[in-house]
Amino acid sequence: MRNGIVIILLGLLVFNCAVKKNLETSAPFKLGEPFGQKWLVEESPKKEGYDVIIPILSLDEDDAVLHNLYHQGEMTNIEIELREIGMVAVAEFPSKGSPEKVQQPNEEPFPFLLGEAEAVLSYLHNDKVRYIKINGIRQNPIVAYPSLVAKRGN
Repeated sequence: MRNGIVIILLGLLVFNCAVKKNLETSAPFKLGEPFGQKWLVEESPKKEGYDVIIPILSLDEDDAVLHNLYHQGEMTNIEIELREIGMVAVAEFPSKGSPEKVQQPNEEPFPFLLGEAEAVLSYLHNDKVRYIKINGIRQNPIVAYPSLVAKRGN
């Protein structure tokens, strides 16, 4: 009986260590001031969502590759785009009621405790996934697009 308890405790310890994601204090790239942008598409069917846009001041893709953004209890992929303000990392979060927002049954719990203006960016560096915290995400006013094509051309 005592051995069973020890095995269970060791199993829980190993599982918790495997799930824990450590935050880095510096990264091999520089980012500008991030902002959040709610949006909606007026065409039928109506779509809406929320983007986090992070200006990229310097990034050598041979040194680091941006992967995902964890924000407000959700995680999504990062897309690198060239916009009027320069090179940016865009994380698009569909609205909660969107068909694209179906939660997977085996999805692990959200791994970070974050405030509303905080996010965690995951990136690949030296063949290892690393995480860095982003603070001060300011909220811009909502933007309405006439069509999904107009939003994608943003």
